[in-house]
Amino acid sequence: RGGSGADSLWRQVRLLRAEIGRLSLRARSADPVQQAALRSEGRRQEIGLERLLRRLHERHPGGADSLPSVAALQALLPRHTALLSYHFSGRRLTVFLLSGSRFEGRQTDLYPGFEMDLRAWQAALRSGGSLPPGVGQRLYRLLLAPYRQSEKRLLLIPDDELLYLPFESLPTENGYLAEQCVLQYAASTALLRRGGRVGAGPVLAFAPFSAAGFTGGPISFSRLPASASETASMKGAALTGAGASKERFRALAGSYPVLHLATHAVANDSLPGLSYVAFAPGGLPPDSFLLYASEIYDLSLPQNRLLVLSACETGTGALVRGEGLFSLGRAFAYAGCANRITTLWKADDVSTADILRRMYRYLEEGKDPGAALQMAKAAYLADPQVHPRRKAPAYWAHLVYTGELPDERPAHWLWWVLADLLLVGLSIGLLRRRRKRITARAGGRNG
Repeated sequence: RGGSGADSLWRQVRLLRAEIGRLSLRARSADPVQQAALRSEGRRQEIGLERLLRRLHERHPGGADSLPSVAALQALLPRHTALLSYHFSGRRLTVFLLSGSRFEGRQTDLYPGFEMDLRAWQAALRSGGSLPPGVGQRLYRLLLAPYRQSEKRLLLIPDDELLYLPFESLPTENGYLAEQCVLQYAASTALLRRGGRVGAGPVLAFAPFSAAGFTGGPISFSRLPASASETASMKGAALTGAGASKERFRALAGSYPVLHLATHAVANDSLPGLSYVAFAPGGLPPDSFLLYASEIYDLSLPQNRLLVLSACETGTGALVRGEGLFSLGRAFAYAGCANRITTLWKADDVSTADILRRMYRYLEEGKDPGAALQMAKAAYLADPQVHPRRKAPAYWAHLVYTGELPDERPAHWLWWVLADLLLVGLSIGLLRRRRKRITARAGGRNG
C-alpha cells in the first residue's frame, strides 16, 4: 500500500469501517429516536470513509494525490473509445469529452422539465410500465447526441441523479443505445485502469433461493426459480439452496476469479452500511445469512477478476450530494473486485438469467466484460424467440458494467513477445558467428 502517508490513511479507513459496523449493529435494535441519531452519524461516517478511499485510489505511485493528465488518459483509452464526464451546476450541465483525438468541454442549459423527464424515465424502468413518449429521445439529445461519433465504446462518469440512469436504455435514431456500442461506467478518472483478460471461469456461483423463498419476521424473500438454470451451466462450482450459505461464501470467495451471486439484495438508503446480500437462511438469525455492506468492505478478494451481482438493487444506494453513490457494488470494489456487473432495480429473473448465460458464452470467446454484456443484450433483443414485451428496457437495462478498460493486446500476445525475443536471440547469434569468421580470416591473413 506504499508509503507512510498511505499507511496512515489505511489505518483511518479501518477505524472508520469498524465504527460504521458498530453503528449498524446498534441501529438494528434501536428505537425510532435513536435510529434517527444513528442514521445521521452513520451518514457522516460513510462520507468520511468515501473521502478517504477516494484519496487512496487517486494516489499515484509517487505519492501525490492528483488526477491523471489528459495525455495519460488518452494513452489509457482503447481505440474507438470516448470518455464522457458529466457535472451539474445549478441549471447547467457541463460535459467533458475525451477520446484519442479529441478533448473538449461543453456547457449547456438544462431544458425545462429535465428533472421530471429523468425521474419519469427511471420510474418507468423500475416499475416495468410503459415508457413515457418522447422522454427518452429528449434525454438522449441532451446527454449523448452532441458527443457521439463513431465510437464503439462509451466510458461514462455520471453525476448526481444520472448515477441511477442506465444510458443504454435511451433510444437513438436506430434503436436502443445498447444495440450500438459498449457502455461502461466509472466513479472517477483517477480509478481508471486497464485489465487483463477476464475469461469465464472457474466461477463460484450462489443461488440460495432457486428452490424456495423465505419468510421470517419482517424479512421475506421470494423464490428465484430461474437462478438455478442461470448458474447450472457455469464452469466451476454452483451452490444452491441450503448449500449457498454466507459461511461458504466467506470460505471460498477468495479462491475464485469469477463470483456470481444470483440472489436477493437490498439497498438501505438511510444507512448504507446496512445494505445487504442474502444467502441461504437455514433457520439462522438474520446476522448469520445476510452479508452487510459494512462486512463486505472488510473482505479480501485479491484473486477476483469479475463479480456478477445478479440481484435486485446492487448498483443503487444512498446518493449524498457531492459524495457519489454508496452501494453494494462499491463495497465489493473496495474488497478487491475491480470488474463488476450489478443491477439498478429489481428485474425479471428469467430475462436476467437469459442475458447472463449469453454473456458468459462471449466471455469464453475472449470478450471483455463490457463487450460481453453489450453483445448479450443485443443478441437478446434480436432473438425472435424472446417475447416483444420482454424486450422493453425494464427487462434488460438494469444490468450495468463498472470496471477496468480492456487490454487491447490479443489473447496470445505472449507468444508474439516470445517470438520477438527468439528472433532477437537468433540475430545476436548470427552476428557473433559472423564476427568470429571475420576475426578468423583476419588472423589467417596476418599469419
